[in-house]
Amino acid sequence: MDRKLTRGNHVQQTLKIKRVFPSNLGKTLPKKFQITLISGMLSVFTLLLWAFLSAALRAASDDPECASKLARIRRGFGITKN
Repeated sequence: MDRKLTRGNHVQQTLKIKRVFPSNLGKTLPKKFQITLISGMLSVFTLLLWAFLSAALRAASDDPECASKLARIRRGFGITKN
């Protein structure tokens, strides 16, 4: 876009205005969105897995046979039950 600026009758200048955008703007935004979406889905999956495993371990600790096995596993890993 060209604009001509004049002062009085003696001075005439031409100012060229260019809009500058990064050339890879269209490529980076979808990648960032995709990374954000995948990481969100992985965190939801991890939380669901943890919830189901903790519920299963709690239910298994009610059975005396399974409780003794879980106690041995916990001692082996050095996990203390609160």
